Amino acid sequence: MYQLVKTYFRIGIFSYFQKIIVIGSENIPSKGAVMFISNHPNALLDPLLIGLTNKRYSNFLARAGVFKNKNIIAFFTMMKMLPIYRVRDGWSNLGKNKAVFEACYNLLKQEEAIVIFAEGSHNIQKRIRPLSKGFTRILFGTLDSYPALPIQIIPVGINYTSSQNFPSKVAIHYGTPINVNDYYSKNDLKNSVDTLKSAVSDSLKKLTVHIESQEHYSLIKNNLDALHVDYLNPSKTNELLKNISLDSLSKKQVRNPVNFLFPFYLLIILNSIIPWLVWKKVANKIDEVAFTSTFRFAITITLFPVFYLFQTLAILAVFGGPWHWYYLVFCFLSCFLYVKLAPCRL
Repeated sequence: MYQLVKTYFRIGIFSYFQKIIVIGSENIPSKGAVMFISNHPNALLDPLLIGLTNKRYSNFLARAGVFKNKNIIAFFTMMKMLPIYRVRDGWSNLGKNKAVFEACYNLLKQEEAIVIFAEGSHNIQKRIRPLSKGFTRILFGTLDSYPALPIQIIPVGINYTSSQNFPSKVAIHYGTPINVNDYYSKNDLKNSVDTLKSAVSDSLKKLTVHIESQEHYSLIKNNLDALHVDYLNPSKTNELLKNISLDSLSKKQVRNPVNFLFPFYLLIILNSIIPWLVWKKVANKIDEVAFTSTFRFAITITLFPVFYLFQTLAILAVFGGPWHWYYLVFCFLSCFLYVKLAPCRL
């Protein structure tokens, strides 16, 4: 079941994004204990992309808030996801992390892979936020129990042209491995935590587009958009950021490319009117903007295909073959071509 779901998601994610670029996959060790630490701009699509673009079977640490009912818990457990509790989940729940950490110690002892988003929450801004120390507790706790166990960190930078607009492109950058054992000192744990957090943060800032200034973030982002920088190339964009003078910045008009395929888009919507209306209703109820793409993706790979299949059966019942096959091919091919050819908005 895990492999079947993973294959379906792989097809879905390839069809959802206009382009998926994977850089640095040679940095991923084929075996041994490893922790992938990534930025987190796009809710549940981030772990999905990491899980589908690397060769390791990974276990994911996700915020406990998404484990809401028995069915979701069963599904997430099947997909190797573990809940992590934060203060906002209630002080009484923090004690549950002890069992989760123990499970992580055991996974690393078995030389498995763990994925964690060390910023502690998702945020659509193109910047690396301060890292929480939870990942160091897991790593150093493991070394405390198994001092001779080699553990590596693979920093991961996920860069979207736009994490909320559709269609979009994404680049996943796997960074140079960090040897955790070199940072661990049982007699000076605070310094070990601080230096490892700093090393991981510095690496993530090189693997992602990092706009340091919070005060002037919107203005800087606006100027980058106006220049149509390549957000999939963080090293080039970050080099440009170093040379930006805040004194010279002013609000600019961002011109998105003309969508010459818009009539084709309207045809697709007309052919998909019911699932499209469902998506519009759901979109209006999304409280956290970072979840926009997650819900869009979920509806895209579930309601749209089911609706097309029902319409195909209706055509078969009314007209007979082979028109239903032509229609079914048109449904999926038209959506696929639009995603791959339409201009991406910033």
